[in-house]
Amino acid sequence: MCRSVKRTNTFERHPRGVKRPLLDLLACSVCRYHPLLLDEVKGDSMDIEEGTLTCPQCGATYPIIESIPNMIPPKDR
Repeated sequence: MCRSVKRTNTFERHPRGVKRPLLDLLACSVCRYHPLLLDEVKGDSMDIEEGTLTCPQCGATYPIIESIPNMIPPKDR
């Protein structure tokens, strides 16, 4: 006899967004400076859905749109 096991997706249990601890892993794709500064527009205590990451060394900015940071160098977007 087989039992059916209901599996839940992690994204169903938790709000979508970039996890704050993961931001510590990101570096500027222009000058490789780390850490980047966060200007959050939308999010909660653990997740960021909208905002901007800024490199304090070279001034490059990286948008976070729909929970995805766009780390492509600004001149290549």
